[in-house]
Amino acid sequence: MSIQDDYLDPDRHLWPAEEPEAYADAWEFLNGLYGREKDNRDESWIKRGVYKYTDCGAWIEFNENGVKLGSIVEGSDYGADSIDLNWEEIPVKFTSSLQQIEEQCDLIWKWANEPRDYADGKTDMEIGLDWPLL
Repeated sequence: MSIQDDYLDPDRHLWPAEEPEAYADAWEFLNGLYGREKDNRDESWIKRGVYKYTDCGAWIEFNENGVKLGSIVEGSDYGADSIDLNWEEIPVKFTSSLQQIEEQCDLIWKWANEPRDYADGKTDMEIGLDWPLL
């Protein structure tokens, strides 16, 4: 295959694709939130910040369209509902999405671990109540 064939092949690119403006804005927001340099693109620093600075130890996964946020709930076999945010939504919805996950994790933990007076000292999970949704 010649260089000209490479150029004509739509699946091969000889130059890096330009990142969309929303991508740069999202990274600038995340870097500012977690105290990183403005031009940082190292996902591991953001993953560490999300985990470390949330009470529930939330996680973040990066993908081509944005991020997915979620958390497991220690002391139960459940986790919070995951939330997908595209690059445009990150500066607007990121912190409120993490707060929603934190609230749900707190409710799930209480559902699975906190004895209730109305249930003779059993948890809501033990008496068969549905787990909390937000």
